[in-house]
Amino acid sequence: MTTRLQINHWSEWLISGSPEDSRLFHGESSDRIWLCPPHLGQGYIQEIPLREDLSLNIHDYQLYQNLLIDQPGETNQL
Repeated sequence: MTTRLQINHWSEWLISGSPEDSRLFHGESSDRIWLCPPHLGQGYIQEIPLREDLSLNIHDYQLYQNLLIDQPGETNQL
């Protein structure tokens, strides 16, 4: 089974989280955390700012099924 989403930005399908989440290996107040919605899977994405123009993104999530994301101006992504 495949779930299809139409979004403008990849973070639109995620839930806003907190740097204090116990699942994170490391968390600072400047980090941005997004949680995978429970109906789609489990886990999180963490964005750690390193400099003004550079950040580290950690993707640690597992989906229960395939996810097809349609973004305007982008090709289909699985």
